[in-house]
Amino acid sequence: MFKNSIILLVLYFFGITAFAQTDSDKNSGSDLSSKNNLDNKNYWLIVGVGSLSEVDYETVEGILEYPEYGIDLYFSRKRPGRVIERGFSLGWQPIGTTSAEHSFVTTDTIAGTTDTLSGYLRASNQMIHAYYTPRVTLFKQKSMKLYVEGIVGMKGNALTYRLFDGDAGDNGELVEKDVLELKMTWNAGLAIGTRVDINEKFALDLRYARVYSGALNKIDHYSIEDNIVYTSNWDAPVGYFRIGLNYVY
Repeated sequence: MFKNSIILLVLYFFGITAFAQTDSDKNSGSDLSSKNNLDNKNYWLIVGVGSLSEVDYETVEGILEYPEYGIDLYFSRKRPGRVIERGFSLGWQPIGTTSAEHSFVTTDTIAGTTDTLSGYLRASNQMIHAYYTPRVTLFKQKSMKLYVEGIVGMKGNALTYRLFDGDAGDNGELVEKDVLELKMTWNAGLAIGTRVDINEKFALDLRYARVYSGALNKIDHYSIEDNIVYTSNWDAPVGYFRIGLNYVY
């Protein structure tokens, strides 16, 4: 887990370093007002925060009441004379993966009685990502700008679960909750989006992304007899929708 945390911190450091680079002055042109107008269209620093949601994936009730929504903090920087904008995204999204009942019957052969232990499991995958997101923006002079964005980076996947007694319809008592494991994997994808200006400083951001992941697991079921939580392979959602608010500098 320590190594995974170091990887995320290194990715975050390189992303922030990319935005800390200074721009060289642009001294061409005789008309100062025209030059300033041109620079305003060819340079910007965007800081945005948005809500993430998976698309075309059937989630189940997990640890949170609405497990399919997460948060994304992202940056994008356009430099004069550059077509590609440097970007960085750091986000978290929980997705409910499992809701299953379990039971175990014990028999007392001497007394001739049986006893049934029952409960249910709810599990979620808590996903934390760190992405490098190079972007190309079209229609820069319009109030509604379109962009295409690449996605490459790492994702940390924490398998979390809760165990309850009784059955799912009884709202049973919580008896155990824990994080089973944390696993890192690669991510790569492509996104398309639009930035709609609200005023000179703020804009609405809408984006749809297709993101592919490496090998991941999910919590599959729980055995009362063995007191073990079992896992299986998990196909993470591919489609994600983000709606956010941008501050444009």
